[in-house]
Amino acid sequence: MAFQVSPGVLVQEKDLTTIIPNVSTSIGGIVIAANKGPADDIVEVSSEKQLVDYFGKPSDFNASSWYTAANFLKYSGALKVVRAIDDSPINDGGAANASGTAGVLIKNDDIWENSTPPSVGEFAAKTPGVWGNSLKVDVCPSAGAFDGTALGEGVDAISGQIQSVAFSAGGSGFDNGTHDLTVTSGTGGSVRVVVAGNTVTSVTLLAGGSGYTVNATTPFTTPLTITIPPALTGTPGTGFVGTMIVEDIDAIAAVPQVDPWVHADLFDVAPGTSDYASDRGGANDEMYIVVSDEDGDITGVAGTVLETFICSKASDVRSVTGEGMFYKDVLFRSSQYIYFMDFPTVTPAFGGAVKGVTYYTDHVAYSLSLANGADGAFPNFSNGLQLFADADTVDVNLIMAGPGDIEDPAATKVHAQDVINLCNSRKDCLGFISPRFEDVVGVASSDTQTTNVKGYFDVLSSTSYVVFDSGWKYQYDTYNDVYRWVPLNGDLAGTCANTDDVADPWFSPAGMSRGNIKSVVKLAYNPKKNERDTLYKARINPVVTFPGMGTLLWGDKTAQAKASAFDRINVRRLFMVLEKAISIASRAQLFELNDDITRSNFVAMTEPFLRDVQGRRGITDFKVVCDTSNNTGDVIDRNEFRADIYIKPARSINFITLTFVATRTGVSFSEVGA
Repeated sequence: MAFQVSPGVLVQEKDLTTIIPNVSTSIGGIVIAANKGPADDIVEVSSEKQLVDYFGKPSDFNASSWYTAANFLKYSGALKVVRAIDDSPINDGGAANASGTAGVLIKNDDIWENSTPPSVGEFAAKTPGVWGNSLKVDVCPSAGAFDGTALGEGVDAISGQIQSVAFSAGGSGFDNGTHDLTVTSGTGGSVRVVVAGNTVTSVTLLAGGSGYTVNATTPFTTPLTITIPPALTGTPGTGFVGTMIVEDIDAIAAVPQVDPWVHADLFDVAPGTSDYASDRGGANDEMYIVVSDEDGDITGVAGTVLETFICSKASDVRSVTGEGMFYKDVLFRSSQYIYFMDFPTVTPAFGGAVKGVTYYTDHVAYSLSLANGADGAFPNFSNGLQLFADADTVDVNLIMAGPGDIEDPAATKVHAQDVINLCNSRKDCLGFISPRFEDVVGVASSDTQTTNVKGYFDVLSSTSYVVFDSGWKYQYDTYNDVYRWVPLNGDLAGTCANTDDVADPWFSPAGMSRGNIKSVVKLAYNPKKNERDTLYKARINPVVTFPGMGTLLWGDKTAQAKASAFDRINVRRLFMVLEKAISIASRAQLFELNDDITRSNFVAMTEPFLRDVQGRRGITDFKVVCDTSNNTGDVIDRNEFRADIYIKPARSINFITLTFVATRTGVSFSEVGA
């Protein structure tokens, strides 16, 4: 409080309205294999359609992990997905690109922004995979290219136009004035060079012309070289320092552009000058880009247009809303399919092979088919899981193991232990793990299935932060018109998310009210009562199909081996909610003074929250201790603050005993009851 040195009124406020915030409890997280999509990056999806848009449709390569994610989305609209890829030698997988270079690994936007781009031509597919080999990019850089009047790269054999005029550095000796240079070869052609005040003011191609050879006896079979003084300046089309070379018109095939651009019907007018460039004295900066599915592998119909863009060749042009319109930025911001990789090497109307966007103005339209995208080997799920490791920056509550790597049983077990380690480290999320594919699918004996499942989970660590289930389900793949085996851990995580919607996290997700499993044709393993007893004692929650009742989660145990309140899913999730919410609210106490006022504020903030949870059947009683009994002088001197919160959690019913007593007709019920 400020001290006043003269009479006056000091107005101050103190905020005692701090409350415990609501926290998320239903955000899923999973690492999947995918045919496309950003790799080693967290992508948030809210529907199966978005899952398809980002990561493509399921295939034989990834159906189990893909459908684990899709199944969770049937219960919840919040899922964070990481696409795992192979991190072995780079040529095992990569993105399709314009130069057809193998093994170009562009994992995601961060990699593209922060790494030196590989030399792979003008464009590359936005994510690794063979899917990108179906992409085609068409560019229209000028109005002439749009309507078919732009000068082509070859010689028109009828009119005899010169093929090209190339510039190179150095040279000397070119007088001021107008110089018409005629070259005779085939039907001939001519060039007009105008020099004024030691500057090349124009270079013009002229049709026709005859009678000029390099010398009197040798026809024009080598380039004709004209030197220009180094002092002369200018740009292609209006002048250039160096040497002008007129190439042999018979040496290169004639391919002029005479037709309108192939995609001209997609745009109302030809590219011209943007308002931004016009206001600053620029001209002809607009360009069009079309991305299409050339082979039909993406959409199923060859030639389908995927994206169209109206953008600029100038790096500083902005839209009316202030967004950059430079085509490199537009593609990064808006394209789902391609990245800009490099400026093109082109042959302008008044220049040779020169790299740079400046030379687009007079260039014809062109097309590029991307190639050499590859899927790589089996993905590295463990690396993907590490992206969920930081609890402070990544909000996730339900981690699904998916199938692991079903081609490698050892890797599956390693992946399962990685999920356990992740959840134990975070302590604010619950993991879900299914047995291996080969433990239950195609195994004829249910006794063997029981032994396999129990043996698999017996060696995994004891923890209350993970849930084990009993198997896999058979479901219909609508995208490929086949049936697939999919692990159940996505559904178990989904039942927890559904429980949050219809009740609260501290209710059990099992049983007939909240434990219904969706999209089940049949179970690979449908344990009987004695088998369920074996599984339950081994920390495994059975999933069972009952006649007339559907398929249900029939257990709510965590993977904790020790008998305590935390061996139940509802209790573990209750404490996750309490710990996360109260710890977030407690940050407001940091750097405050450890005195009675601060401690009282903490208690006043915490108790109403716990009373609310109690009223919603989450706890039966509680007590908050935050006073001098646990904030002793030593604690205060170490700059610490302590609060002890005692909770009596509500318990779910796992066992029901019904006793039916038959009595004689004349017996009083009061006597029997006593």
